[in-house]
Amino acid sequence: MGKRAYWYGHAKKMCKRYHENTNSLQELIFKSAIDSTIDEITKQENGKVKLQVINMVLLDQTDNITSAARKVNYSPDTVYPWISEFIKRVGEKAGF
Repeated sequence: MGKRAYWYGHAKKMCKRYHENTNSLQELIFKSAIDSTIDEITKQENGKVKLQVINMVLLDQTDNITSAARKVNYSPDTVYPWISEFIKRVGEKAGF
């Protein structure tokens, strides 16, 4: 497994702040990157399920990975890469 990019933690933090009011330019860039990534995810195979998990774990923060996986009838090992890939795409779209 490769080392995470230096910006991964920052992108994850910004995803968790998605529903907050955005005032700064950086936050608006991240919100745009998140919206664009959501659009991409919905077009993928199982996109609706992936987005449910991403919402529960990252955006709405109502569940942890295990409980979110259980709610959509997948294993945590299956859904963890979905969340990781989402964060990476958001970071890339935000310019990292």
